[in-house]
Amino acid sequence: MTTNCFNCNEEFENHDSQKMIVCLTALSKKMESIQKNLDAQQTLLRVPNDDEALEHFAKTKTGEPSRMGSN
Repeated sequence: MTTNCFNCNEEFENHDSQKMIVCLTALSKKMESIQKNLDAQQTLLRVPNDDEALEHFAKTKTGEPSRMGSN
């Protein structure tokens, strides 16, 4: 069973030491980018604490007839 490189999609048997270094460096940079994006998304999607939730609730407009379904 042969295994292909995730970077260049060639078989590992065809990689010399220099090609392996190039591919591993490229994969490392891609993983760093993915990790940064994941960290940013987790920051955006975090659950607000009680104080933040109450502040948002207090700032929300209430009683707008057009949003309440009445005419």
